[in-house]
Formats: sequence, structure tokens, C-alpha cells
Amino acid sequence: MVPKTFRGHDGGHLLASVSFVMHHSFAGMRRFSTNAPESIIFEWMNTRLLGKTGIALTELGFGCSGLFGMKVLGKDALTEEQTTELIRTAAGSGIRFFDTGFSYGKAEERLGAALRALQAEGFGREDFVIETKCGETLLPDGSYGPTDFSPDWLRRSVEMSLQRLQTDHIDLLATHGGRRQYFTGEFFALMEDLKRQGIIRAYGVSSGVDAETLEWIAAEQNFDYVMLRYNIFTQKQEEVIEKLHDAGVGVLAGASMGEGLYANRVKFGNRKDLWYLARALVHQRANMKKGKAFRFMNECPDATSNQIALRFVLDNPNVTAALFNTANPAHLRENARASNLTMPLGMTEKILEAYEATNK
Repeated sequence: MVPKTFRGHDGGHLLASVSFVMHHSFAGMRRFSTNAPESIIFEWMNTRLLGKTGIALTELGFGCSGLFGMKVLGKDALTEEQTTELIRTAAGSGIRFFDTGFSYGKAEERLGAALRALQAEGFGREDFVIETKCGETLLPDGSYGPTDFSPDWLRRSVEMSLQRLQTDHIDLLATHGGRRQYFTGEFFALMEDLKRQGIIRAYGVSSGVDAETLEWIAAEQNFDYVMLRYNIFTQKQEEVIEKLHDAGVGVLAGASMGEGLYANRVKFGNRKDLWYLARALVHQRANMKKGKAFRFMNECPDATSNQIALRFVLDNPNVTAALFNTANPAHLRENARASNLTMPLGMTEKILEAYEATNK
């Protein structure tokens, strides 16, 4: 059974709302110091504190992943102009937390350029929280190779990320996956040294971490935070999420919309659609058939299916932020409204029932 101690059993939002207010009222009062440019109509968004770090994140984060910097069928999936528009749209929607990675092609460069442009218009660097990832190696031909968690390589990759992002520090640095045996004393010494130098503010591990390693992190409390794949299809993660939270380890929900497998149909209109399909096949193959059981989310008159998926994740008070990505500015603005959404009556219970029915 899925732990449901923080969800209301009348299908509503009440219990989660009470838990949220009690746990996050201080963090939610955090205001960013930005003097936002007049060209951007922007909204405020609730914030939550990340574990014991003292770092406040907007409860929705925008993922600047492979789609931002990689090629599909030999051409860029998105132009630099398109990625800049997406970052501006995210900022205008209240999102101040941006996630990217060293091995995502040109994604770091494009995020850095877009945030630098926003800073020139009136935002401050302190108004944004940037997360990037480390560990994957760079081969002589420019492609990315296997992971290397040695201090020499990690320090070098961090230096490259700083240059690409056009910043003097990285707020959140996560390893790209990894198992317990990779995290040696040398690894932790390097991370702490980077903290002391002000190069990073916190460090964690990202998706691809096995269950044993997650349990170890919860027990040892040796990382500041963890990013794991958590959405309506992976509710089994709630037990370890609670353990991590109770241990003071921050939790970020990656893939919080579950690759949109609950959609009524799959589109094949352009390179972006192909990229999302390929991503779903890699990360969510086992859940593709299960998605049909959740299509009732598309029939709700009060919220979109993506908003419902994000709200489900945000209603877990043990999660600091839910990350999503999209290539469509209109969809981005729409998804960002999930932060202020109350889950439609009865929807939570239906999601729980659909999960139970598809995981017998």
C-alpha cells in the first residue's frame, strides 16, 4: 500500500494544505529581492526550504535538460532564441529555480546566457537558484562518456559549468546518478571544500540512484538533498521520501509530470515530440500502458491534467520542489499555475485508486 498519511481521504486537499502551511509557512514568506523589468509581467510563487540548507526554492522548478541543448535528427531541438524565451517565461511565471546538467549539450550555456540577460534587465543573481549536475565525462570528440567521481574530474567539470553558466557559484550541485560505493571520503572532502570556497552552496544526488543508496543517505544524512523521479506513477517512492525528509535531507521531485503518459494521445508533429517520446521510452516504458488508467485527469473542467499531476506532487509536504520541462511557453505558464491550485474535489482519491489498480 502507498503511504497516505499526508493526503485527505475525502479526495480533497484539506489535510495536505494543513501540513503544507505548518511545515512551509516560514519558507513561503521568503521574498526575492528582484526589481523585475517592466517588460516582464511576473507573479510570485510559494517557496520551500531545502532540507537543512537554508536555501529557499520556488516550489516549482524549470528543467533545462537535453531538449535545451541537444540535437534531434541532426538539428537543434530548440533554437537559442526559443530557450531564452522559455527562461523569460518561467521567470515571469514566478519560477526562480532552474535545473540543468553538464552533459546536456549546450543547455548550461543557454541557461547562463538567458539568466545573464535577465540580470542585465534588473534581476539579481541572488534571485535565481541554479542546479547543475556533475560526474559524466567529456570525451575528446566532444561527446559525453561514462561517469567519473574522482575529485580531479569533478573539480574540473565544476569549473567548466561555472564558465558555461556565466556565474561565480553554483547553488545546487548534484551527481548524475551514482551508487554508495562511488561516494568515498575523497568525494565528500571535495564537496565540503567547494562549499567552504563558496563555489557551491549545497550538494546532492540526482535520479538514477538505487534504493539501497537512498536508504543509506537517509541513515547517514551525508548529502544535503536528493532528486528522484516522483510522480503519480511512482508513488512507491513516498516511503523513502518521508525517511529522507525526516532525516533533514531535502527532496526534489524530478519528472514530476511523468512524461505526460496520462495524455489522451501521443503527438508526433516535430523534433520536440520525438525527443519527449524517446525520453518516455527510456525512463517510463513500464508506465506507458498504465497511463491509460489516469486519463480521467484530462476530463477535469477546473484544471489541466499537467496541473493536476504537479499539484499531486506538491501536496506531498516532504517534497521541496517539483521539476518539469516543456518547450511551449503557453504550457509553461499554464503549468506554473499549479503552485496556486487547489486539487479539484475527489481527484486525489481517484489518482490513488488508479495507482493501486495498476500496481496489484
